[in-house]
Amino acid sequence: MSVIVAIKHEGVIYFGFDTSNLSSYSHHQIMETNFPVFPLNEFPHALMGIASSSAEQAILKTTAPLVGELEIIHKVINLKWVVRGLVPRIWQRLYEYEVLYMDRVGHPYLLPIIFAYQGDLYEINCDGYVQEISDYVVSSDMYSIDPALGVLSVSKNQDPKERILEALKASKSTGYNVDAKAFIIINTKDMKYEYYNSEGVKEE
Repeated sequence: MSVIVAIKHEGVIYFGFDTSNLSSYSHHQIMETNFPVFPLNEFPHALMGIASSSAEQAILKTTAPLVGELEIIHKVINLKWVVRGLVPRIWQRLYEYEVLYMDRVGHPYLLPIIFAYQGDLYEINCDGYVQEISDYVVSSDMYSIDPALGVLSVSKNQDPKERILEALKASKSTGYNVDAKAFIIINTKDMKYEYYNSEGVKEE
């Protein structure tokens, strides 16, 4: 599965990810419809990142909106809303379509979901625990995480896109995304995908 890097910078959340999507049976370059970071189309400046199953991504992209119109109008998108509003809706959708499974002790088996709105970034853990975060890396391949985190820890003052690209390149040094052909960046301000080759050079 893809590696996702998310960072908070001057009131904007930046996401980056690679274009590899691996399973036990196939290895293919993912298309935009299957990107692991995607806009929540029902309201602006909101992104969600899921590094685990493509089924979970597909369900959350195509089911009923996760955010209500009144919630947008009244601007209640905050930590409390994520805990009490967004998380229950996510679990409901995934249970309904039978793509959320329990482990041996009764906890949902799911990698963290990352949710960003404007300049706020949240990690939603598999047990429903939510925390606000700044620099973050998630992947189903644990060997890809530490190299990326190492880059982020020593690059605090750099341009956010450069930080993300260096972190993704570091994650390619080991783990499942070693064959990633390209990197993609999107942020909560512009909401547009930018494409970079495996060396971090932007493709026009």
